[in-house]
Amino acid sequence: MATPTKTKKPAAATTANRNWNHKDGSTPPPVRCKTTALVETCTDPACGLEAEVLDTSTDPTLWGWIRTEVVGSKEPARLWDSAQCAARGIALAQLRMEAEQ
Repeated sequence: MATPTKTKKPAAATTANRNWNHKDGSTPPPVRCKTTALVETCTDPACGLEAEVLDTSTDPTLWGWIRTEVVGSKEPARLWDSAQCAARGIALAQLRMEAEQ
């Protein structure tokens, strides 16, 4: 017959643990969130211009920009300086879709 093994008793929770779990009836500390604007305005004046207006092959300041064109939209192809600007431009172009005939 095997002898039963003793299980270790868990250590008592410290005050910090109890406070963390709010078992002492305290209210949780306020969450401090960084407040940022959901939509920031782009500071580059060339951002969002029509792609045909800007020459991307010879202007190195435009290298790495994002070109978007939504098929069926009234909006022309445009160049954007960041992914955030491009996503906003695509969403606007999708809102301006031409009606199918």
